[in-house]
Amino acid sequence: MAVTPGPSPSRIPWWQAPWLLPLVGFVAVIATLASVILISQRIGANDQPPAAPPLNFPATGPNVTRYTVKQVAGATISISEDVATGKPPPAPRDLLLGPGTAIDVLRPIKAAEIQPGQWVQVIGIPNEVRNFSIHAIVLFPAGAAPDAERVARSPNGFAGHEASNDAADRPIIGGTVTSIAGTTLEFAGPGGPVTIQLTDVSPLYRLGTGQVGDILEGDRVAVPPSASGNAPAAILVQPTRAR
Repeated sequence: MAVTPGPSPSRIPWWQAPWLLPLVGFVAVIATLASVILISQRIGANDQPPAAPPLNFPATGPNVTRYTVKQVAGATISISEDVATGKPPPAPRDLLLGPGTAIDVLRPIKAAEIQPGQWVQVIGIPNEVRNFSIHAIVLFPAGAAPDAERVARSPNGFAGHEASNDAADRPIIGGTVTSIAGTTLEFAGPGGPVTIQLTDVSPLYRLGTGQVGDILEGDRVAVPPSASGNAPAAILVQPTRAR
């Protein structure tokens, strides 16, 4: 018996192979992902805005001791020093204000008393989120000359924060008042115009000279180091109640 072989199977072209389509799809996915990564790197390197510079605040100024006034008897005031953390309250002591003692007073004012040309100083505490808490807004007379850190001071060296209840208070920003419209205060800051929206309870003060009669029980006073014994060269008074 003779065996006759059948027709040989035909060859399938390589471009019609069943494995080719999945391979092409895989390569396309890899290429897409690579393009996305490359574009992201370019955007991250070239198009992101630069990091904001750190907030720089002026130095706090000369050292002072903060007190609360317990009693006033003529030129002698009984004062109690602020309590240090973890320490007992210090005993009150008497402070004699001599005839040469200069007295600066922070007098509460209203927004209507602000005038263009005055120097305004914002007092507060910086925090960790590039912001600050405002504790006082202090006005100086027109023509007040700030120092190199844009901090104005009275002739006796006070910037307005020294008698605060919080020792962390410091000048934050200041500038010349450019306009006051109702309760909207605008001044020229170091980087451009700054606007503050005042309210009826805004801690607004004008720093000026005073006398012994301006000191009342409960007031806050700041006393710098003095080489003249008990009588200080100058003090700053911050009222705690209406005058």
